[in-house]
Parts: sequence; C-alpha cells; structure tokens
Amino acid sequence: MPRSLLEVRLATGVVVRTEKRVVRVRFSYREKKFVDELIVLDLDDKFDVALGMPWLARHDPVIDWTKRTIVHFGSSSATVSDGLSGKRVHLAVHATHQERQRDARLSPVTPRGHR
Repeated sequence: MPRSLLEVRLATGVVVRTEKRVVRVRFSYREKKFVDELIVLDLDDKFDVALGMPWLARHDPVIDWTKRTIVHFGSSSATVSDGLSGKRVHLAVHATHQERQRDARLSPVTPRGHR
C-alpha cells in the first residue's frame, strides 16, 4: 500500500517532507482543554508541537506578539491583555511525546536552545 506523503512549509520557509501520520492528543493550555488530531513532523527537536494555521483559525487565540504569548482564546476583548508576565510562546507548546491518547499539560516555551 503506498504511503501518503506530506509537504509542510514552515514559517521559516523550510519545507519538511514526511509520511503523513496523524495522532489524536489531549492537552491543555492555561485552563483550556483541547482534543485535537495533530500531524507528526520532524522539527529537529526544536518544538514538540507547532500550532498551524488551521488550529489557530479553529481556536481563535488572541496573541500578544510583543511578548509572544497567547493571551486568551476568542476574539472578544481582543484589545484587553491579561498579561502572562514574561512567559513566551512561538506558536508552539511544550509537551511530552504524545502518540496515544494520553493527557498532557502544556506550557509556553521558547524553541529549545534559544533562551
């Protein structure tokens, strides 16, 4: 049976080619719980999870681009920041490797090796 291949262009412009493999995971971020199907990509251990445009469009996070944080979800009160006091996220979150449906708590992170 031929395997389905996937090409993903990252924000950096780099194209990652991989066998299309989707995993269903449960995770939470700042008290909000998610159950999503995510595509497994090799990102050279820089991120455990990268939130792509479909995820961002579906969950509508309000992002503080200066602090690189998700402030809250939903577009209401988009001009009000509840501040995350220095925590940072590059549209990615830290989690343990999730191949099966297990719970994970996620927290904002910077790319590995970039503090």
